[in-house]
Amino acid sequence: VKAMKEEMAGAPRGVEVFDRDASSVCLRWEAPAEGPVTSYAVQLRRASSSEEFVTLSQSISARSVRKKKLESGVVYEWRVGSVVEEEVRAWSEPVLAGPTDPHETHQMEAPRIAEYDGESATVHWLPETTMTGARAPAPYALQIFEDERWKLASDRLQGDRVMKHKLRAGETYYFRVRPVDAAHFEWSRASEGITIPPRATALATLLGDRLLKGDKTLDTANALAGKLVAVYASASW
Repeated sequence: VKAMKEEMAGAPRGVEVFDRDASSVCLRWEAPAEGPVTSYAVQLRRASSSEEFVTLSQSISARSVRKKKLESGVVYEWRVGSVVEEEVRAWSEPVLAGPTDPHETHQMEAPRIAEYDGESATVHWLPETTMTGARAPAPYALQIFEDERWKLASDRLQGDRVMKHKLRAGETYYFRVRPVDAAHFEWSRASEGITIPPRATALATLLGDRLLKGDKTLDTANALAGKLVAVYASASW
């Protein structure tokens, strides 16, 4: 039965471009619907050519890969395969993608996560573009990667940071940004991923439901999520 399931391993699903810049492309995909896989294989070649596919790797354990040192402005054809015991059992449908062309499009720097807790994250970005240093004008649009796809979080941001609420513990999130009204702007590279820690309910029981931080009152379980807290006991008589 196990051997039959391995033979039935299907192709990876939902292969898509996660992000890209002037020299690299990052792909992500979902596991196949049928059968377990040992690893994944990724191949590419120049689009609309008679070249053979070139294998980047056949031992990728994650469901994403970034290929660097690509030729700017060139479109490549990609496919992802399911590997079982060192043999590719099925290939995905090809996807066309290439690096951005810095002569035709601009990008902002990838946003950074200033801080996060048990249900929110503060996302910060620089308005300068990556190649020329020119200022990207406000307003800005922000996307969040959740549930395996990019979603619009905000589209008329005037400043250089925003706090995103209602994030789920245990989930990993990414963010990207671009100016709304400026022409020829690509979405930025994705931020580093953050995994929201579980609420610190034990500390909330010990310290109370609310914490004071300056003139703000914070939810203890969220504010202390994922943080090391030293508690000192003292006695006097």
